[in-house]
Amino acid sequence: MVYETNEEMNKVIGRLEDNSFIQQQLADLDQMKKQVKAVLRKMK
Repeated sequence: MVYETNEEMNKVIGRLEDNSFIQQQLADLDQMKKQVKAVLRKMK
């Protein structure tokens, strides 16, 4: 769906920052980054 402005989109679907699915994906991403860093440290 296309919106005229971000404000209009936020009124219709809510703020993306408040979306629980997005929050979970960001948490998963942070965890994966930590795991990758740990593996890279072990390889050195």
